[in-house]
Amino acid sequence: MEKKKGRLERAKTAGEGWYNMKAPELTEEVKQNLEVLQMRGAINKNRVYKKSDMRTLPKYFAMGTVVEHATDFYSSRIPKKQRKKTLVEELMADVEAKKQLKKQATKLAVKKQMKAQSQSGKKRKPFKRRKVEMD
Repeated sequence: MEKKKGRLERAKTAGEGWYNMKAPELTEEVKQNLEVLQMRGAINKNRVYKKSDMRTLPKYFAMGTVVEHATDFYSSRIPKKQRKKTLVEELMADVEAKKQLKKQATKLAVKKQMKAQSQSGKKRKPFKRRKVEMD
């Protein structure tokens, strides 16, 4: 029985190598944040991220707050009005990210529609070439 209890206690933490990090409670808000982190490569096309090897949400993780240094007050600080509670709220407030996501969604919709048309057996009309006049 003692061995069984010891196994159960070890399963609750990530182990000695990870400073006995406990598995946090997965609320809906936390799940959304983790999913956004996994999809960050699709959200920001200007940055390159390492491919995520996780297909499922992690069991052990820690969340924190970034504390800026006093010298970053004017250069790389986010004002209090722009700070949000979660990553999802932050993305929804970001205008450029919204534009990028909308652009990607329309591209995917058009691609899906074109694929559906080609699979339905309908023949598409060929594009008409315009005559270009040179001066």
